[in-house]
Amino acid sequence: GEEEKFEQLPEEYSSLYLAVSGTLALNLGNNSTEAAVEQYYRIDENTLSGTTISDLGSLTVTAHDRSVRQTGAGELSWANSGLAAAGVAIAYSEIGGTSVGSKKEKLKARVTGATITTHDGASLTISARDESTLRTAGVGLGISAGGGAILNAQGASAAGVISKTTSASLTSTSIDKEDNPGNLSGSGTSLVTLISASDNYIGTGGAAASGSFGAGLATVGAGLAINKIGADTNTSVADSDLHVAGLLAKAEAANDIVGVGIGASGSLGPASVTGSFNYNYIGSDTTSSIENSTVAARDNIGIIASSDDRIASYAGTLALSNQGGAVGASVSYSKITGKTRAGASQSTFSATGAAERAIETRSNIADSHIVHTQASGSTFSPNALVNARALGESVRHSLPSSPCNYKSACCSKSKSCRSRSCCLC
Repeated sequence: GEEEKFEQLPEEYSSLYLAVSGTLALNLGNNSTEAAVEQYYRIDENTLSGTTISDLGSLTVTAHDRSVRQTGAGELSWANSGLAAAGVAIAYSEIGGTSVGSKKEKLKARVTGATITTHDGASLTISARDESTLRTAGVGLGISAGGGAILNAQGASAAGVISKTTSASLTSTSIDKEDNPGNLSGSGTSLVTLISASDNYIGTGGAAASGSFGAGLATVGAGLAINKIGADTNTSVADSDLHVAGLLAKAEAANDIVGVGIGASGSLGPASVTGSFNYNYIGSDTTSSIENSTVAARDNIGIIASSDDRIASYAGTLALSNQGGAVGASVSYSKITGKTRAGASQSTFSATGAAERAIETRSNIADSHIVHTQASGSTFSPNALVNARALGESVRHSLPSSPCNYKSACCSKSKSCRSRSCCLC
């Protein structure tokens, strides 16, 4: 029942205010796409049956993904006086998740369990192409004025992740199979093309700036950009018997990352600290293969894998102080890793080169342009790539038409196909 009495705060504590703000933007999802000609179950017998295609003129099986995700987060904090102004902005976008293996987003084009006979000059194209795009930006701005906040701290982060598998396959399929030696069931003149392509793009920017226009103690700004692509690309022919004019099995990767991290701070007080960090990673395997198959071609057989992944990384800082010290630091880390493989196993090939059409493969990017940063000249040596490559003696950028008879039996377990010319067309 006694009356409570409160004393007024001293004047020097009356303006200890705190301005805090933060934003978070998330853009997530996992959507798989598939185009297929495949085996099916007979309703009456509940047995697995193959698909029969007779007198084929043209068949195209295509899966194409052009997903675009754009994400942005921004924040502004203002303190006219008082204790502190602090803020953070985070933007994160993702395609396929950060998982690996079976949980990656999948893009597939395939023909499985088909028996095909063709009309003269027929074509079969199986194509899976991924052209996904992520654009992500995080921006933070903090301002303290008047009497000046004791501390003004800002941070901004942008991250993008793509995790996918792109594949084109021809499995357990026959095309114009021989009924009897020398007697084909169809024309034997079809052009068969399998292409899987990964052409993903991630562009991110994280920028943070803080400024103090009063008698504050310190200003801090930090910008962060993180990018990661894990996109495997596979083209395969397996367990098939093909009599064709020509066969091309090609897997190609051309993934791009552009990352920007910027931090800036300015202070009329004694200290200004800023930093930025940019992390970029591409870890992708690109594989083209023919396994357990017989391929007889009137022209050529091509098994090609190429990888033209690129990273451009930029990190910068600006620190200004009118009275005391100003400190700024930038760190940029970029890495490209993965295997690029083309090969065949347990298969029999014959290719006469009758049509005189060459199979060409080339890289679209010079070794010196694979990584582009402000300091690329001192931190990246393309000669290391050349020394690390394992190429067969007969590998060329252009494979001219020439008779070729391939027998996988010529390679024993103790001898590598790379060093045995009989194993290379």
